[in-house]
Amino acid sequence: MRGFCINKKYKNMGLSAVEKCFITDLPVTNISSSWDVYEYSYKIGGKNRRINIPFDDEYNINKYSQDKKRILKGLLLNGIWHNEQYTTCEVLDKLIESNNSLIPKTPKEKKDKLLNFLYKRQQYDGETIQNVESNEVLSTGLFFRNELELLFYSDLLIDQHLIEAKFFMNGVIRQDILSYKILIKGIEYVLNLNEGEYSDNCFVAMSFTDEMFKIFDEAIRPAITETGFVPILISKEHLSSDTTINDGIIAAIKKSRFTISDFTDNKNGVYFEAGYALGRGQKVIYTCKETDLKNVHFDTKSYQHIVWKDAADLKKKLIDKIEAFIK
Repeated sequence: MRGFCINKKYKNMGLSAVEKCFITDLPVTNISSSWDVYEYSYKIGGKNRRINIPFDDEYNINKYSQDKKRILKGLLLNGIWHNEQYTTCEVLDKLIESNNSLIPKTPKEKKDKLLNFLYKRQQYDGETIQNVESNEVLSTGLFFRNELELLFYSDLLIDQHLIEAKFFMNGVIRQDILSYKILIKGIEYVLNLNEGEYSDNCFVAMSFTDEMFKIFDEAIRPAITETGFVPILISKEHLSSDTTINDGIIAAIKKSRFTISDFTDNKNGVYFEAGYALGRGQKVIYTCKETDLKNVHFDTKSYQHIVWKDAADLKKKLIDKIEAFIK
């Protein structure tokens, strides 16, 4: 990972010069200035990044945990940052929270994230990929805790016959990956994976009434497509003659990354579909027209609902929710 940082310090406050950026540990050039912020400029992953850090947050920044810095470094490498004028610890905490879904927590999530990343690099099945990023860049960009954890999950993929790989050797110590190839078992695993948690599909559960079909066309569908996903509404899917609607619903939910369940009209089918998606560990967005919220069953009232009054209101709220909760 390459980069440069420029630190502009406030003259009259006696701020001591710093040698490294507090997030990336990249070298800092200190420049005298009347500015009241630290301004760090980066070139990471071939793109320029800039961070403004308020002067009065210096104390809190110095106490910022290494784990949070690791996540922020990963967000920077992925080109993700906030749009605020200044950076504060509060803004950074919100940035981490809003991108929490990107960070793998379980061993399966870590294995799947690494394999999915490697798979997307290939142009065709069976290709041997060379010129792989360094372990430092890979571990940071995939939100692993360090390079050793990356090597651990690389070994797991190899042991499970999902990939084969060659490593640069420094004596008897393995370092960066020189090349790798996704094996047939790995290809099949990724394809199955991408039908669910890495899918671009969003299953929509709702009442099939004329009013709700209009809401789907004017609010739900455009909100999903404008955030980069594909809406799946079972009434608009062409099921084969030997597939029941229940089978079609279950298959569609399995192939989706998340579900939007609208409880307007209080239909039992929506409860089933939302419960099935939730039981699979899938994220579910609950919505309901404001005039019908009082009729929602008490078992689901504890979940936060997007309460909407018309199509424009629902579309805006759904886009905001998908951006924050899913993406």
